[in-house]
Amino acid sequence: MSESPAATSFEIRPLSMAEILDTGFQLMRHHFVPLWSLALVGQVPTILLTSAFAWMLDPTWFEKGKIPEIGAAFLLSGAVWVLALLLLLPLAIGAITAAVGDLYLGAPLSMRRCLERSLARMLPLMVTYLIFVLVVAVAAGLAAIAAFGIGISVGALVKAAGLRIAFAVILILAGVALFFAAVGLLAVMPGILASVVVLEGRSFFDALARTFSLVQAGLARLSGIGLVLYLLVAIGPVGAQFTVGAIPVLGGLVWGAVQALCQAYLYATTVVAYFDVR
Repeated sequence: MSESPAATSFEIRPLSMAEILDTGFQLMRHHFVPLWSLALVGQVPTILLTSAFAWMLDPTWFEKGKIPEIGAAFLLSGAVWVLALLLLLPLAIGAITAAVGDLYLGAPLSMRRCLERSLARMLPLMVTYLIFVLVVAVAAGLAAIAAFGIGISVGALVKAAGLRIAFAVILILAGVALFFAAVGLLAVMPGILASVVVLEGRSFFDALARTFSLVQAGLARLSGIGLVLYLLVAIGPVGAQFTVGAIPVLGGLVWGAVQALCQAYLYATTVVAYFDVR
């Protein structure tokens, strides 16, 4: 894989939310093929096994005596799918992160070098992501328990004062706002985390601490960027699934290709956001 010169130079300066989203789009527009190709690496198992599942879900297979065969096939395919994703998805994410980091700094793009850099950081990336998921799960559980307790306590006080309806409306609006803010942060934080692991060489809890400090520095803007990205990258795959998802083989190919495209844009933009908050 030969090197290709960077088609666009970017001025590293504080950017607005709209500028960050636009810069991610410009990266995709000028380097569509390499970034999409790298993202496809992580979607290969999904594409292949979605097509296989569509074949196995043919109603004619659910005849008497053939259900155990379907069960064994699903178990084997599911195990292969999970294993492939655990190996290929971090490789793709790391490679996209390395590629966008080079492009944003004006360096020539080499897909081979990006894959090699990602491979070298794949184990730290996998373990750090696992720690991140566990931390987020625990934090979400504690937040839910705390919110429930606070809601019950405040609700009792407000009810005693005769303000039950007004409080319910305020509580619902606050809950919706917090939910969307959380969705935005959860959409952008994995990309920031990948940037910290791949571009800064940090790992494990050091990478998590660095990621949380960066997110804290640009909390409101990153939440808004993440929410917009989540909506953008969700529309394409869902539309493809509804349009051609039921078509055997072709449906899986189209869905995986669209998913890879959205994933490439997501990580391209979050790398730009990483440079901005850094």
